[in-house]
Amino acid sequence: MRSPSGVRTWSFRISLLWVAEMAEQRNCIYCHEPFTVNKYSPRQKVCSRPACQHERQIESMRQWRQRNPNYFKYDLAAKGQEWINTQRERSRLWRERHPEKIKAYRQSHMDKYRQYMREYMRRYRQRKKETPAAPSPSPQPTSSGGTGESSPLSPPQ
Repeated sequence: MRSPSGVRTWSFRISLLWVAEMAEQRNCIYCHEPFTVNKYSPRQKVCSRPACQHERQIESMRQWRQRNPNYFKYDLAAKGQEWINTQRERSRLWRERHPEKIKAYRQSHMDKYRQYMREYMRRYRQRKKETPAAPSPSPQPTSSGGTGESSPLSPPQ
């Protein structure tokens, strides 16, 4: 049946209801609420609620990191010391070129930054305290009271 404007109304509504009824319903694996599976994503297991999507993303990242444990680590055996030095140099140069970004980041994360620096300096001081300073090589005194080195003015021993 068509409306006076020539648009189908009731048959269109019925077809939409039929499609909705035929769509598969599943329970979300996080909130356990029923949801309609997207017809373009037949493997969908999570509803569209932001909290559930966030959990799905976190879980996905965790699984990826388990499959790729060394991706974010400096691997000396595979990449070599030269690669690490190059990366450090690139980072240093970037920080020198963008001091405003570092300053803005520190301002926006002041509490975390302060805590990080406290911990960092605590570890640094602890390492410095545990590692004895290497004694500087000093000339050994001789029995004559000199340093063991002959000067041009003193007679050789």
